[in-house]
Amino acid sequence: MSADNSLKRKRSQIWNNFKLTGNEKKARCSYCSSDISITCGSLSNLSRHLKSKHPTISTTRSETQQPPINTASHHTRCEDDVQDNTPEPSQGTIATVNSTEVATGFSSTVKTVQTKQQATLGSYFSSNRPVSVKRSKELDEQLLTFIIKGFHPFSIVEEDEFKKFVHSLCPAYNLPTRKTVSSSLLLRLYNSTVQEVRSTLQEVDAVCLTTDSWTSLNNQSFNAITAHFINSEWQLRSVLLECLEMPERHTSENLCRRLKDTVHEWGLENKVVAVVTDNAANIVAAVRLCKWRHLPCFAHCVNLVVHAGISVSGIHIIINKIKGIVEFFKKSSHGLTKLHDTQKQMGLPELKLTQDVPTRWNSTLDMISRIVMVKDAVVATLAVLHTELNTLTSHEWTVAEKSIDVLQIFQDVTVEVSAEKSVPRSKVILFVKIMNKKMESLLAEQSTPTEITSMVTILREQLARRFKDLEDNELNNQATLLDPRFKRYGFSDEAKFHMAYENLKRKVCGLRITEEIPIAPVEETQTSQSSSCLWGDFDTEISKVVAVQNPVAAGIIELDRYMQQPILRRTEDPLLWWNERKEIYPRLFQLAKR
Repeated sequence: MSADNSLKRKRSQIWNNFKLTGNEKKARCSYCSSDISITCGSLSNLSRHLKSKHPTISTTRSETQQPPINTASHHTRCEDDVQDNTPEPSQGTIATVNSTEVATGFSSTVKTVQTKQQATLGSYFSSNRPVSVKRSKELDEQLLTFIIKGFHPFSIVEEDEFKKFVHSLCPAYNLPTRKTVSSSLLLRLYNSTVQEVRSTLQEVDAVCLTTDSWTSLNNQSFNAITAHFINSEWQLRSVLLECLEMPERHTSENLCRRLKDTVHEWGLENKVVAVVTDNAANIVAAVRLCKWRHLPCFAHCVNLVVHAGISVSGIHIIINKIKGIVEFFKKSSHGLTKLHDTQKQMGLPELKLTQDVPTRWNSTLDMISRIVMVKDAVVATLAVLHTELNTLTSHEWTVAEKSIDVLQIFQDVTVEVSAEKSVPRSKVILFVKIMNKKMESLLAEQSTPTEITSMVTILREQLARRFKDLEDNELNNQATLLDPRFKRYGFSDEAKFHMAYENLKRKVCGLRITEEIPIAPVEETQTSQSSSCLWGDFDTEISKVVAVQNPVAAGIIELDRYMQQPILRRTEDPLLWWNERKEIYPRLFQLAKR
């Protein structure tokens, strides 16, 4: 190897990690002693070896780690040799005096060059490196999202322990002040969210509104309006349009004005299909004043049905006794400790009793279910404590257990219709059908206690009263009919199905899609041309009739083809099914989406 070539190679910083061997075409790694080919003077193989085998080794001179020195073969030298041959310690090396020289009294000073330990991966991420503007903005937005979704106070950014926690994660990030979060970051996120929602709502064809009013613990009255729609990807979405204080009286006129102002602000005047509310007279009248279709909240109606069933029937006496037992263990710490000890002794799970909430009937079911689960422990604990509680008799425990079977169907229906990302409206007719069938089967049982029979009778009467016109509602029956999972099987009455089918047929036939499929023109043959005098007037008249009747015929064929398709499995997504078949059923697709 020539001297020029050798000098050229030595200029590269990568040679801090390799050394030449006797073979001019090989270089030996100082870390793993592997021989790497350097044919034609190329150093790419050396660089590739470092990146693949020693990724933590830097190729820059200032950060290069010197190869480890074998201390066993390190020789002590005289002072002259050290002065002539030993380099001065540079950055990354430590010069130390050999302790053996001090012990033996040699006058020579021997320097041992020790290298730094191999750098870790984390050492290449400098904690003092400033955060870029883009990264700082991302961190600010994530901080604000954390505060909003977790309902944390803005003052959390001023807490010392939170500051320490953030600093340990990213020392270079400067936390914004409380004022910056509330006045600057929050406003910026609000404006960007509003623009995003506006652009989304401009693309939708129809929305359904839900609204409710309530009073806070501070005696402040609020009103909220939410829009539900199917976006361009055919996914069910919901956005809160407003949640504002409403100090004025909640009259139908004031509520109507609030609804209209919100709809106008978001540009939804011609897109409101229906408004879903509770059964309060003022909000029902307000929707009527707005000239929109009103739908009672199905979950709210189920709540009213169950409340009537458990309050009017004789089971309310048993429920009051259970409430008294639960309140005793909630107030008595000694009693609660004794209950837990009894559960451990009996090998039962250590569960707490659940208190019901008057506004939520399913909390009553949770209370009954929990006390039945720990029945033996509760009875034993009350017997030991000798309380004056009016405890349940053996018959009443049986009634409580049986009431769980009755109320469970209403709980399952409430959970199903309260899901945010599934289509609930097409299920309501089927759910009422299932609940009625369950009540009839319970009444047919011979060994049913009297209290349960009374409750089931009231529940069935309430179902009939509150949902008697459910299948007559156009939105309900057409939503069921256009759900590929149900179609005609979602109806409880065959006559109601035929009525819904005829109404849907009229809608489909009267619908004009923007891109009609053109009718292929009839090729004129020599025969038709020669006999045009004979058939000309007839052909002209028939062509007009076909042109007029073609959309109607296409709509009927489209509906019949849809009804003849196999039923979609209940667990599959009907929105995805429609999105995949929008070209096959263009008219029904528009109706189903709306």
